[in-house]
Amino acid sequence: MLSVKVEIWSDFICPFCYIGKRRFELALEQFAHREYIQIDFISFQLEPDVIDEPRDVTVFDMLMGKYGQSLEQVQAMTNMIVAEGNEIDLTFNFEGMNHTSTFHAHRLMKLAKKHDKANELADRLFYSYFSEGKRLGDKRVLYDLATEVGLVSEEIDETLSLNCYAKSVHNDQIMARDLGLQSVPFFIFNDKYAVSGAQPIDVFLNVLQEAWEELETDGYYKKRTENNEKGYCTGDECQVKDKE
Repeated sequence: MLSVKVEIWSDFICPFCYIGKRRFELALEQFAHREYIQIDFISFQLEPDVIDEPRDVTVFDMLMGKYGQSLEQVQAMTNMIVAEGNEIDLTFNFEGMNHTSTFHAHRLMKLAKKHDKANELADRLFYSYFSEGKRLGDKRVLYDLATEVGLVSEEIDETLSLNCYAKSVHNDQIMARDLGLQSVPFFIFNDKYAVSGAQPIDVFLNVLQEAWEELETDGYYKKRTENNEKGYCTGDECQVKDKE
């Protein structure tokens, strides 16, 4: 049976990963062969060295210190992200966000993948961080979120208590480095087509169709990367591109 494999590289503290995932899903709704899409979530940590601990610092303070920008500049950037999210029914509450490590969240995603719950958990992690202000580095928070999507409590506890899937997460980071991947979200279709950034819905739809048609016709090898025009996150910054 023909199928299009889609690898999604993202991190749960990246607003454009959340936006890009939703736009990709909206494209899937329009894709005639969506039942033949196989999605794999790949771990990418924007800030792998972040130590998760409660800090009495607002997200705006963190962004100002990180990028050397004024409060007005940081608020303008986040307001643009909020506006883009509103267009696709995503809520961003920057005032309530808690900057956090995502290492344990990515480990938990590996367990969710084992039980075909990766998409559900990814949505829950994004929403909990961007809308509810939860700390994804807190294992108690992660336990509750994983339980909500139907994972077995004993396996959740074992994964979080021990170092389960840590090597797999690290291997994803090594793979990203070998690919030269420096920003997310990043989508790879059938190991050939790449889409970088939170692209418009029609870009995802066109690439899905092209990848499918190549499968049907047993076409030639082709690799194409869409220009990153709509926003992305790197380990150093998030970029918001002006709308066309």
